[in-house]
Amino acid sequence: MSIVYLDSLRNNIRRRTETDYIMPIWLPFVSLILVLLGVMILVVSILGVMMPVMGRPFRRPGMVLLAMPLVAFLMYIIGVIINLYVLYKWIKRRNEHFKRQLMVYRDIISILREISRERGIDISTQISLINREISEAEIEETERSTALWIILGAILYVVVPVLFIIIILYVYHFLTKDFFVHERREDRIVTGIQEALGILGTKFAYRRYYEIPHRDTILYTILTIITLWIFSLYWVYVITKDPNEHFLEQRKWEDAMIGALEQLTLPPPP
Repeated sequence: MSIVYLDSLRNNIRRRTETDYIMPIWLPFVSLILVLLGVMILVVSILGVMMPVMGRPFRRPGMVLLAMPLVAFLMYIIGVIINLYVLYKWIKRRNEHFKRQLMVYRDIISILREISRERGIDISTQISLINREISEAEIEETERSTALWIILGAILYVVVPVLFIIIILYVYHFLTKDFFVHERREDRIVTGIQEALGILGTKFAYRRYYEIPHRDTILYTILTIITLWIFSLYWVYVITKDPNEHFLEQRKWEDAMIGALEQLTLPPPP
């Protein structure tokens, strides 16, 4: 029976290529660049009417002045679309990663239970600790609706920009907080798995090299506001980078763990 659970675990680990999206660090900043360029083009087009260019006034400003605001508007719209796309990918990868991770944990628990029963070795303490963490994850790591936040963000972006700022700051908050809490819980679960496998007779070695630091989202919000959104550039950077690093670290312990479980479940070679 443990072989069946091991196959399920392998499938859930393979799914990480679909769920654990490594976002390019530059992608969230493309929308800002486009919006800034659009503003610059719009300013230049206005100055073309009000100020002389190269010492002479525009002699034929009609086509230029018609085209430049249109280009600026298109760049703004594209920037908004990219911004909403990044928001969608941020939330979607959070949901899918947390969901896949719970499935991985359940498979591991099932395998450990079967092996301990077959070998008559008591690891009930470790199983209980892991189960407690899984139960907390099921309660706290619920899905955030991507459709709700994207539709709400798109409407407010156009209609009430001030409310959009409040919404986006809240999204920044839960993306920052959720991954930090998730990783600390994962560390406790991995420790429980290591102890259980040690009792069962195999070694599962893993050391985390990148740890998501605790980031005070209240402080980050205040800094974002008082710096007129400049600090948000750093916040956007860590919201993108921290999950990327978390996914890469998780691949290491998942690969090491599956190797340790295979040693316990696969029959010895003839």
